[in-house]
Amino acid sequence: MQLSTAELGWEIDSRRLFIGNGPVSEGAPQIGNTEILTQHSDVLGVSSGYQYKGEAAGYAAETGTSASDPTVRTLQRKLDDFASVKDFGAKGDGTTNDTVAINRAFLELFSKQENAQVRRSLFFPAGVYLVDNTIKIPAYAKVYGDGKRSTIIRQTAVSPGFAFADSKQRLSPGMSPTYPSFIEINDISFESTQQGTVLEIANSQNCVLRRVGLIGSLSDAPTVIGTGESTVFIHSEQDTTRNIVFEQCDISNNVFGILADDDMQSILFNGCHFHSLFKGAQLGENLTGTGPKGLKITNSFFDDIFNAGIHAYDDISGIVSAYNYFADVGNSLNGVGNPTSDTVIFQGNGNASISDIFDRSDSDNESFLRINISGKSSYALNTPDGVYYGYHKTEAGKLATLTAGLTDTSTGLSFSSTDQTSTLIYYTATKGTDQRQGTLRITGSVLTDEYSETTDIGLVFSVPPISGNEITLNYTLDAGTDVTFKYRIERLT
Repeated sequence: MQLSTAELGWEIDSRRLFIGNGPVSEGAPQIGNTEILTQHSDVLGVSSGYQYKGEAAGYAAETGTSASDPTVRTLQRKLDDFASVKDFGAKGDGTTNDTVAINRAFLELFSKQENAQVRRSLFFPAGVYLVDNTIKIPAYAKVYGDGKRSTIIRQTAVSPGFAFADSKQRLSPGMSPTYPSFIEINDISFESTQQGTVLEIANSQNCVLRRVGLIGSLSDAPTVIGTGESTVFIHSEQDTTRNIVFEQCDISNNVFGILADDDMQSILFNGCHFHSLFKGAQLGENLTGTGPKGLKITNSFFDDIFNAGIHAYDDISGIVSAYNYFADVGNSLNGVGNPTSDTVIFQGNGNASISDIFDRSDSDNESFLRINISGKSSYALNTPDGVYYGYHKTEAGKLATLTAGLTDTSTGLSFSSTDQTSTLIYYTATKGTDQRQGTLRITGSVLTDEYSETTDIGLVFSVPPISGNEITLNYTLDAGTDVTFKYRIERLT
């Protein structure tokens, strides 16, 4: 309704106040009414003057076709470029149940319409968000927080606490053809106070988690498998899960860090921290199909793990452990120096351990291996072990000085007699300008030495009677000049 000049009008339903402009004949710039702003006015909706300037550069950015024709947007549209979960009613105060609000945010931003223009990054400001039902993270969701120690979503009731869902927030096996895909989660923690799976990933593709905490309900590493819950449970039912990346994630406080049995391809854990677990990764024990292929764990740290760090069962191939550090792993939580299980176990062919580092001494490695490849066609290339291929082990080339004039003296080389089948030592012995090249073969306490030399250098090798479980290699050298002994060891383990 047109108001007269200076006439006030109150819109009851919307509780808005207007003043009349009056007719143009009385000097009004235009007919109509002007709204007087009150607490009920939609200030953002009527504000149409936002213009990006970027004045920190020392000048105003040109946002339109020319400096005189800038791009101007309403403030409402500007703020809608990003969404906070608090815009949908979440509190994050550690006491309020935020389940409905969080799921409402996912619904409105990613599931209500399959329209790329509707999707927005969803921000979780620092706080603790309590939930009591599975949080279903839909396809195309991009979620970020203020850091995995600052933004925490804490599950108090069910397992799985969190799960990748299809575009309509449905879980496996009832997903639609739009399977979980292009989900991205950053700088946030998912915690569970209930025993069970923390994060379930099924039928998913092209998803990334960066700096995400995935924390189970246990306060300490368990000493038994029990019902075998996992922090991260990856599987495939309707479609093959592939190309999932975990970067700098914290995976802890459960029976298994990773549990994967089904067909899947190209799963990467890089720079992660596995701790307070019975096993770090349990792969293919209850195999479905061919199982995981191309699952890689790299640049990660394993600590406070009761049993094995990585265990890939029979018929699993394509598992890679590279550049990882295994600290207190496989010691039944009794600390380094008390081994009770192998650290990395490959029971199938076609797996590899590359440049992994272990806090397990050589003597402890004799009883429980740093890397057990079970005699399969898998590889291990590590310091200080050397190179393994099946039961064949090749150690790095080394050097020792054999002192002249000594009799039946240890070279410093010793081997376990308990797993000794045959050891070959390829060597070069140099004495001044004279040289010997040969191969030592040790089988039990029997030694053979096949060599050729320019001149007799007066060197004899021997193996004394076995003492305990140890075989040593001794030498006798004529007086005069010391011998430089360069050697490489190959043996069947």
